[in-house]
Amino acid sequence: MSLKIERIDPCSGSLHQYVTLTGPLLGTRHILWGDHVLGEGEWKGEESAPGELSLTFTIPQGIGTVPVVAIDGEERSNTVYFTYDRPRLREGPPLPHAADAAVLGELVRCVRAAPRELVDRLEESDDARTARLGRIMRSVRDQLPPRPDGFDRRGEQPCGEPVSMDPMSIDPVTHDPAW
Repeated sequence: MSLKIERIDPCSGSLHQYVTLTGPLLGTRHILWGDHVLGEGEWKGEESAPGELSLTFTIPQGIGTVPVVAIDGEERSNTVYFTYDRPRLREGPPLPHAADAAVLGELVRCVRAAPRELVDRLEESDDARTARLGRIMRSVRDQLPPRPDGFDRRGEQPCGEPVSMDPMSIDPVTHDPAW
């Protein structure tokens, strides 16, 4: 009997929620979930209908849309896809406390002072979190407006220097140059 995933339920969700694969999956030894390989002890299997098995397990860490495949030795099932929900922003105060703003301002200054080569290496990483950090750093660096004399300000203030109060200061929370 060939392995076949007829249904993935749910087809989207978040880390640590339960997901179930259903179909003729008898003999499944591994589940390839994106870059993760799940072994037989990592799911609960139940017969859901004659010749049909449901495999239930918790969703491993990941982002975006990942392929899911059941494996029995050399045999592989069809591929189904699971999409991770985007994290929701939690409710909170509209503006951070003054101490938080100072920390954010320092962080933004440090990101802007980071060597361009470092940001490039982070963006090109095979690790999704590291690459995302690089993209965020590039975004912060690119939001800095040029000085009136045309000089490129990116990286101008090294970490630890006091925030300039000139008209070109940027809001550390919204990155608004008019702040």
